[in-house]
Amino acid sequence: MTSKVKKDIFERSTPLSKGEEPEKEKNETVNETRKEERMSNTTMSAVVLKEFKILLEAIKAGHLDARVDLSDTSGADRELLEGINEMLDAVIGPLNVATVSARETYPRTSRMIIRVILTRSRTT
Repeated sequence: MTSKVKKDIFERSTPLSKGEEPEKEKNETVNETRKEERMSNTTMSAVVLKEFKILLEAIKAGHLDARVDLSDTSGADRELLEGINEMLDAVIGPLNVATVSARETYPRTSRMIIRVILTRSRTT
């Protein structure tokens, strides 16, 4: 295996060591591919950031049922944003159950506690 690797490296470097020009078509293709990857990564980050900001503002406003809109996403963006939605469901779902239980058990006290919690979360 080692000799094959050395041979491959030697074969790839041989034309350059003989003073030949690298093939322009291959270089242009590689450069175009790299450029597309950079653009793709930038686009991915912009979409994720935009959707996350929308979600964050909704949650800050007290809309704990808000989730990221996945209709315009795909690939890695979609996976990440789906994960955010699932995380919110995992955290907020049990909080909703606890809130309903507290309201049923302690109707007056629970309303007061909920107001205090919501007020504090909006100011921080």
